[in-house]
Amino acid sequence: MKKIIILLSVALAALAVSCNKVTPQDSTPDAPKGETITITVSLSDALTKVSLTQDSEDADGSIKLAWEEDDVITVIDAEDDTNSAVFEVDQILEDPCTATFTGTAPSGATSFNILYGAPNVTAANNYNSEQSQTGNASTAHLQYMALISGVTSIENIEFSKTWAEANGGSFSQNGALRFRIQVPDDITSVASVSLNAPSAIFSGSQTIKVSFAEPVEPADGIITAYAMLPMGEAIEVSEGDFEVTIETADENEYCKTFSPGAISFKPGQTNAIKLNKSGFSNNLFAGGAGVEGDSYLIATAKHLQNMHIVMKDNAVIYFKMIDDINLEGIDWVSLNNSGSFSKGINFDGDNHTISHLNHSFLYVLKGSVHDLILDSFSITDRGALAEYIQVSGNIVSKVTISNGTVSSAQSNTGGLIGTINKGANANVVTATITDCTVSSTNVSGTGVIGGLVGFADAKVEISGCSYTDGTVSATARYCGGLLGSTGNYDSVITNCHVQKSTISSTATEDVRCGGFCGQVQTKVQIKGCSVGTESQRVIVKLGTPATDKVLNAGGFAGTSYGTITKNGDARCKAYVKISSSNTSSANVLNLGGFAGYHQGTIEYSDVDADITGQKGQYIGGFIGRNVTSGVVRFCTSNASVNGDNYTGGFVGNIISGGSPSYEGNIAAGSVSAGATVGGFAGNIASGTITKCSTSCTVSGTTNIGGFAGQINGAAIVSRCSSSGTTTASGNVCGGFAGVASNGASISDSFSTCDLSGTNRKRGGLVALFDAGTLSVSRCYATGSISNNFETGGLIGFANVEGLTMTNSAAWNDSITASSIGAANWSTGAIVGVTYLTSTLTNNYRSPDMKLTAYWGNYGGYTIELTNKFQHPDVSPSAPLTDINGNAVSHANNRPYHGKCDADKTLSQLASTTLGWSSDVWDFSGSLPTLK
Repeated sequence: MKKIIILLSVALAALAVSCNKVTPQDSTPDAPKGETITITVSLSDALTKVSLTQDSEDADGSIKLAWEEDDVITVIDAEDDTNSAVFEVDQILEDPCTATFTGTAPSGATSFNILYGAPNVTAANNYNSEQSQTGNASTAHLQYMALISGVTSIENIEFSKTWAEANGGSFSQNGALRFRIQVPDDITSVASVSLNAPSAIFSGSQTIKVSFAEPVEPADGIITAYAMLPMGEAIEVSEGDFEVTIETADENEYCKTFSPGAISFKPGQTNAIKLNKSGFSNNLFAGGAGVEGDSYLIATAKHLQNMHIVMKDNAVIYFKMIDDINLEGIDWVSLNNSGSFSKGINFDGDNHTISHLNHSFLYVLKGSVHDLILDSFSITDRGALAEYIQVSGNIVSKVTISNGTVSSAQSNTGGLIGTINKGANANVVTATITDCTVSSTNVSGTGVIGGLVGFADAKVEISGCSYTDGTVSATARYCGGLLGSTGNYDSVITNCHVQKSTISSTATEDVRCGGFCGQVQTKVQIKGCSVGTESQRVIVKLGTPATDKVLNAGGFAGTSYGTITKNGDARCKAYVKISSSNTSSANVLNLGGFAGYHQGTIEYSDVDADITGQKGQYIGGFIGRNVTSGVVRFCTSNASVNGDNYTGGFVGNIISGGSPSYEGNIAAGSVSAGATVGGFAGNIASGTITKCSTSCTVSGTTNIGGFAGQINGAAIVSRCSSSGTTTASGNVCGGFAGVASNGASISDSFSTCDLSGTNRKRGGLVALFDAGTLSVSRCYATGSISNNFETGGLIGFANVEGLTMTNSAAWNDSITASSIGAANWSTGAIVGVTYLTSTLTNNYRSPDMKLTAYWGNYGGYTIELTNKFQHPDVSPSAPLTDINGNAVSHANNRPYHGKCDADKTLSQLASTTLGWSSDVWDFSGSLPTLK
C-alpha cells in the first residue's frame, strides 16, 4: 500500500474580538450594566461557521469566516447561567470580519462567559460523531463555536487566549476536519465517509462519520466532506493506523488504511485529509477474513448479497451477522444455488434477524447455520432456511422462523427445510437440527409437507425443535406438524413439539396426515415429543376419500412403522381434535388419536383426543387401524370417539394375519358409533392383548363391547378389564366383548360394565359366540344386564360347539330378560343360550344374583335359582341338562347356570376353588383385581 499523505492546514490567527461598551446615544464607557449597549466584534481569519466561503486559491487551506446578519453573541453570568444576554448584529462594517452587536448586558454579573455559535455553554460542548452533509463539498452543516469563560470584565474584550487568561478566564474553540478523497473509478455515488482512529480521540469515539442526506456523485472523481470537531485542546495522536471508509449508495464499502505517524487535530483551523484512489479495497463485508475465528461480518443487505461472491466449491466460508437486516424490496437470490451445490458455509446469526426474504436463504445447505432469526417473509420455495440439505455433517441450531408463509407448488416443503437427502453413506447423519422453532408461519404445498421439515429422506437427528401457531396444509399424500415424512433410516427425533396449529390434507387417496409426522418409517425413533397441550388441542383435518381409497390420519402420526417412545421420563403426548369431511360410512379412514395406521412400536405415550362427528371405518381413540404387526405398550387414551363400523376407545381395528402386541394400555372416555364398537377396540382379529383396561361409556347399534366390539380371530386376550356402561340399540352387546369367535382366547380378565338395550344377545363377558372356537378361563363379570332375551351373566348366546369356559364366575347383581314367547330364547346365570355340547367346567354364579328369565313357552315362568342348585358341568360327553337334570328338549331353552357357593366371596372362591394365581390377581378385596 502506498504511503498516504495527511495534510493539516496552518492554524489561523486566534480570533481577536475587541469590545467597547457604548450606548446608542452616548459613547460613555461607564454606562451601567443592564442598559442597552453596543459592542464591536472584530474577527481575523477564522474557520467554520454557519456561512463559509472556501479560499479558492488554496484548496487545502483555511475556510474564511464572515459575519452574517443573523449572527449573535451571548454574554452569560458565569455564576448563574440563567442570567444571560443575547447581542444581535447591529452593523457589519466594510471589513466583513468586523461588526457591531447590540444587546442588554446581564444585570448584576461580576464574572462572565462570552459565547459564539451556541445558545448556551452546554450546547457548545455537544458533539456528534456522526454528522450529516447536504451535498458534495457543502459546509452548510458546520457551526463554528468559540467561548471565553470566567472573565471578570467585559471591557476591551478580545476573543483570544491571551486576553481571556489576562482577565482570569480561559478560551476555547472548535475545529473542522475536511476529507478530500479521490474515489476509485467504480464508485459512482457515495452515501458516507468516515475516519476510524486508533483510539477514542473524538470525544470518546474512535470514529467520526459524515453521511450525505442523499447519495452524492463525485466531482471530477473527488468527494469533499466536512465534519465539525469538538471544542477543546488539540487532539494529539502519536502513532497507529487510521482507516477511511467510503460507503456507496448500494451499501458497498471501500476502505483504505494509512499510518500518518504523530499528528495533531487542532482547534481554530481546518484539519485536512487528502487521499488518492490507490490502496482502496472494496470491503464486501463489515470485517473479517471468512475463516474460523475471523468470520466475515455482515451488517447490511449488501453484505448478505456479497456472500455469493466469496462462497467457493468444496470450501467452508465463515460468516457472522452483527446487525439486523431488512430485505424488503430486494429480490433475494438463494445461496449455493448452482453447479455441484458444494459451496460450504458456517453462518452465525448471532441472534440477529433477516426479515422479508422472498426466496429461501439457501438453495442447498452444506455446512451449518445457527442463532439466526428469519422473520416477516413470504416465499414460494420449499423452505425458509433452505430448500435442500444433502451430503453428511450439516448442522442447523437455534434458528427461528417466524411470521411468514412458505407456499410451494413443488413437492417436499417445510417451514425450515424442504428436503433432507442422504449422502453417499446412508448410515452417516446427514443433518443435525437442534433447538429450532417455526412459529406463526403457514406452510403449504404438494407432495410431502411439514411444519419444520418436509421430507427427511436421510439419517437425521432432530431435537428440541417446535412448530407452533400456524397451519400446515397439503394437497397431496404426506402432511405433518413437524415433518411431512421420514425416510427409512436410523433417525432419532427427540423432545420436539407441535402446538396451536392446524394440520390438514385435501388429498383424496392414500393420505398420511399426522399432528407431528405424516409418516414414520420403520428405522426411525421418536422420543419424548408432543402435539398440543392440555389447554389447546392441535387440529388434524382430512378431506373426503375417492372411491375405494384410504385416508390415514393420527393426532401424532398418520402412519407409523417406526418406534415412538419416551425420552427419560418425558412421554410422547397428543392433545388433538381430528376430523374429516367424509360423509360415507363405507369409506376407510383409519383415524387414530395418536396414529391412524400402525405397524411399528408405540410405547409410553398418551392421547387426549376429540374424534367426533366422523363417518367411515376404523376409528380409534389411540390407533385407527393396526395391520400385520406392531407393538403398543404402556399407553393411555382419553378420547371422545364417534365413527361408524370398527370404532374403539383405544384402537379401531386390529386386523388378522399378523401378531401385534398390546400391553399395559388404558382407554377412557366415550365411544359412540355404528357396528363393531368397543371401549378398547372395535375389532381384534389377531395378536396378544394383555394388561389393558378401559373405562369408557360405549354405545352403538350391534356388536358392542365394553372392551371389544368383536374378538374375531386367533387373538389372545389376558389380564384385561372393562368398566363403565355399554349400550346397544340392536343385537349383540357384551360387558367385555360383543362377539368372540374363530379362535379367540380370553383369560384372567373381567368386566364391571352395566349393559342395557331392548334387543337380544347380551352377555356380562361376551354377547355372542358364533363361529370356530372360543376359550374363556379365569374370568368374571359383575355388571347388571337388562334386555329382551338371549342373555347370560358371562355369555349371552353360544351358537356353535367350540366354546370352552373354565373356572370363571358370573357375579352380576341382576340379569333381567323382559320378553316372553315361543320364539324367545333363554336367559341364564352363566350362559343364556348354550350349545348342548360346549365345554363348561367349574363355573360359578353369585349367590346374590337376581335372575329374571322368561324361557319361551317352556312353562311360562320366572326362574328362581336357589343357592343349592348346582348345574352339572357340560361337555361333549355330558351335554347340557335343564334345571331338573333332564336332557334339553325345547329348542329355545338352553340356559347354563353353573354352580354356587354361598359361603365365599368371589376373591375367596377364585383363590381356592377356581385356582386363580396370586401372581396375576389381588385377592385382598371381596372382588379380585388384576395386578
